[in-house]
Amino acid sequence: MIPETKEYQYKPGTCNLGKQEINRRFRIGFMGLGLMIILILSITFYHLPSFYKIFLFLPAFYSVSGFIQAFNKFCYIYGLKGIASLIGRKKFMDVSDEAFAKADRKKAFSIIAITALSSAALTILYIYLPL
Repeated sequence: MIPETKEYQYKPGTCNLGKQEINRRFRIGFMGLGLMIILILSITFYHLPSFYKIFLFLPAFYSVSGFIQAFNKFCYIYGLKGIASLIGRKKFMDVSDEAFAKADRKKAFSIIAITALSSAALTILYIYLPL
């Protein structure tokens, strides 16, 4: 059984994160954004070959995944594992209902796809920008 709080309730395929976990995802998003900026500035400042621009995908994925998870109140890793964390940081509860777990896996795969496509788009945009 998954406990519910006033603000954050477990909803299959919709919400598996509580306030602390959501804040953690926002921090991840901003850290990834910072890494993206550092990478772009490093490539530009040191006049590295354009090949290095492809590496923007990694911090972009990290950043985009953090923000998407925070805004959706849903962690794709937790969704794939069949767990939720609503009452604190890394305080897990099992999702025992198979239909709920299936809805969570479906949402997790959609977040992964959106994150990968968004990160690829950002990387391609950066590669083709004349910087």
